[in-house]
Amino acid sequence: EIQIDVDGRCAVERDGICQPRARLCRFGAGTRCGCRSCECPQCSFGAVRLRGGTGLTVLGASGEALLFAAARDDHVHNVIAPALEQGQWVLCDRFTHSTRVYQGKHGSADLKLIRAMERVTIGELAPDLTIILDVPAEVGLARAAKRRGQEAPDRFEAEDADFHRRLREAYRQVAIDEPERCVLIDATADVEVTPQRVWSVVGSRFAELREGQ
Repeated sequence: EIQIDVDGRCAVERDGICQPRARLCRFGAGTRCGCRSCECPQCSFGAVRLRGGTGLTVLGASGEALLFAAARDDHVHNVIAPALEQGQWVLCDRFTHSTRVYQGKHGSADLKLIRAMERVTIGELAPDLTIILDVPAEVGLARAAKRRGQEAPDRFEAEDADFHRRLREAYRQVAIDEPERCVLIDATADVEVTPQRVWSVVGSRFAELREGQ
């Protein structure tokens, strides 16, 4: 059982994560392992209800971290754990590093609190590999603006470039701190190149995926 986390440096740039995630899942769909693609922490009924029913802007960093932990707990127990038990490999859009970066390193939430919530919500189900897709803040924000068109930006999209530059540095530090599990990939290339880069890393780490094709 393999769990892979694909995490964007700039979470507002959804195409930066969704395109590689979708293509990576297609690459792996033909393997004997099977693939379960999901978005954390909002790919289960309970998680969607938790996130959709509360205005995040009034909670503060610690409140957000607690809400995301509750949603992630539901997601892990109802989506990720059952898929792993069935022998599938799980491809997840964002996981615990997002909370560490957004609410922890960038926000004011105590990292000890975040780590404690991780022990409760995910236990031993840490990803075997975390892919961090890296783009300059200006590139990510431009892509987000193009994607949403005339729609209003959400809470994170509305933040300025300096906010996203700090996020980028926090994610890059994650890759430095955990090199055995985290791989930083340049995601400034077009939509055909980045997924190939991701699959190359995944294939080099997990022989059973290559052999199962």
